[in-house]
This record gives sequence, C-alpha cells and structure tokens, in this order.
Amino acid sequence: MHTAAMHMIPSKSLIILISSLEDDPLVPNAVEELIAQGHHIMVVSPSPAHIEYLLSQQDTTQQLAFHVFTLERKNTLQILRQRGAQVVDWKPDESLSIALKEVERFQVRR
Repeated sequence: MHTAAMHMIPSKSLIILISSLEDDPLVPNAVEELIAQGHHIMVVSPSPAHIEYLLSQQDTTQQLAFHVFTLERKNTLQILRQRGAQVVDWKPDESLSIALKEVERFQVRR
C-alpha cells in the first residue's frame, strides 16, 4: 500500500474493500498490512460466478465449473479471515443492504 496514502487514513479506521477478488493475489497481503497498521478491514466480495451460474443453462459442465470456482473462492475468503479481515461473501442476486448489515454487525462487535 502506498505510504503517503496511509498517512491520510486515521489510525484504527474501518476500511471497506468491495472487490470480486478475482485475479488479484496481492489483496490478502495488502489486507494483512493494513491490519498490522491497526486498521479494521471489512471485505465485501460480490461473486461474479454466482451471477453467471444463475444466468446459465446450468448443465453438468457449468455446475462443475461453478463448484471449482466456489471452492477456490472459499479458500481466498478463508485466507482473508485468517489474516484478520471481516469478510462478507455477497451474492449479487441479494440486495447490497443485506451485505452491508454485516458491516453494521462488525461495527457493533469492535
């Protein structure tokens, strides 16, 4: 994370990252760095594969691909949790307000 930008964020801030987490292997390390600096991290991650699956014909190949993607995604989300982030696995067919309720619960627990 860029050092100059970090000085602009007050200590112990809640930082909310909204990302699909696809093809970005640096996110877990950045999250870990922010937590080490005393920030609270909430990751709200919409699953693009979930939308594709809902819109697809859902044949055997699609089901298998979705299953593999889901396992890989769960692994990434678990890594973020292990590094100290609060993680919301947002199903984009659900309202964002439902996902953001998790943010409210996280704020109450802090």
